[in-house]
Amino acid sequence: MAKPFHELLAASLARAEKASKDGIVRTENLSRRDRERLLKGGWLEPIIAGWYLLASPRVKEGESTVWFASFWNFIQQYLEEKFQENYCLSAESSLDIHTADNIIPQQVVIIVKENINYTLTMPYQKSMLIYQDIAKFPKVIDVKNKLQVMPIDLALCRTSKLFFQKQSINAKIALSMIRDPSEITRHLLESGMIQSAGRLAGAYRFIHRTNFTTAIIETMKLAGFQVTESNPFNEPTSTADAIYRHRIISPYYARIMNMWETMRTQVIAHFPKTKMRKLSFSNLIKSIDSNYVNDAYHSLSIEGYQVSKALIEKIKLGKWNLSENELDLQHRNALAAKGYYLSFLAIKNSIKKVFDGDHVIDVLQNDLSKWYQALFLPSVEAGLISVETLAGYRNDRVYIRYSQHVPPPKEAILDCMDAFFECLQNEKNPIVRAVLGHFIFVFIHPYMDGNGRIGRFMMNLLWCTSGYPWTIVRVESRKQYLQALESASVDKNIVPLTLFLSDEMKESLENRG
Repeated sequence: MAKPFHELLAASLARAEKASKDGIVRTENLSRRDRERLLKGGWLEPIIAGWYLLASPRVKEGESTVWFASFWNFIQQYLEEKFQENYCLSAESSLDIHTADNIIPQQVVIIVKENINYTLTMPYQKSMLIYQDIAKFPKVIDVKNKLQVMPIDLALCRTSKLFFQKQSINAKIALSMIRDPSEITRHLLESGMIQSAGRLAGAYRFIHRTNFTTAIIETMKLAGFQVTESNPFNEPTSTADAIYRHRIISPYYARIMNMWETMRTQVIAHFPKTKMRKLSFSNLIKSIDSNYVNDAYHSLSIEGYQVSKALIEKIKLGKWNLSENELDLQHRNALAAKGYYLSFLAIKNSIKKVFDGDHVIDVLQNDLSKWYQALFLPSVEAGLISVETLAGYRNDRVYIRYSQHVPPPKEAILDCMDAFFECLQNEKNPIVRAVLGHFIFVFIHPYMDGNGRIGRFMMNLLWCTSGYPWTIVRVESRKQYLQALESASVDKNIVPLTLFLSDEMKESLENRG
């Protein structure tokens, strides 16, 4: 008797999961029947000929999340399979990796030893340019995130003026990660890079590291090279550049600090100057409570769509359904609503501490984990998520649905959160605190789930304790909200989110209870 399709599918999925690496599976590692079943069931998403993503059919057609989540894994596996150790990312692509730029690039450029030159087209208008350049193939290669990259000092010497103009934050971070001028000058001297020397000398003067400027020019002069200093940046210096005057240990820390300083002036310029009457604690709580039901807003989905053994077993038993069991869905929604209410109670307790005289950022820093634990305690008690989830910051990678922004890896969370709280402590403007506090928290995504909900709670704590109203982000504004967050994350444009939150605040004021 033939086995039912769901059992055959589960067996195929189990074999594919075993054959996959970080969610990527090659045709040669699957039988034709397994591949056909998985394609029919919607479990395989093509990348290029012979390469697939192992993804849940829950992913809507045309959704980019699963691809962006696996982008660098595919790049690494493809290059290793095709070229073994005979490849290296270009200077510019290497600097993106060194400086922890987590925006998915339009194109990754690869230098190889083999006599080939081609462009590999990938999903969602992404590509790899692969070409031979034996003369510029580095003698020493660094390995970061399992990718072969140029050492950061060599990459700075090799990169073009255009990189300083188009990727200025990455360029500044890279410049400030160099420990000593000798790391730069040895490459400049070895290859006689006079133009690069002038460009780097000017770049270091721009970020107020004149000791590097002097060392580069004088060292080149001693070797007989006349260097003309030139500033490769095409932007004015700003207060945000102050962080680059000293050596940067963590590019993640520097990126958060830079974003805050760069964006704060735009928030101030575009958020309407509205006078607010600070309510008493009792009146504030009454107002918040009266609007509680309307405040229940679904968080951003950060599901990673990873195939698990539990899911395979569910399919094998015929218990998995794409639409999900209605009662199970209602149960999950009820637990989420209960967690939201418990977290809401914890936020009100935090507000009381501020009204009793504690500093709002101290309260936030001390109570943040309590909000998170309250949010997910019901799901833990119901056995839907493991108890160690309550421990704190995530210990795995996470992705934001539909976004080209990939949150920092788990190893960078503490550096990012240190920078985040330092920015909050130093910031005096309550609007900037709330807008950037919400955005950068979501940008970091420190938890496996609930970041959107907690980010909005955080925003409202910062606003309410400064006399501004509890602001509800409406469900009907979801698309505009997500687009504004994406613009801030990918384009570093905080204006759309600033204007959006201002409009939502006006709406909340009109409906204030």
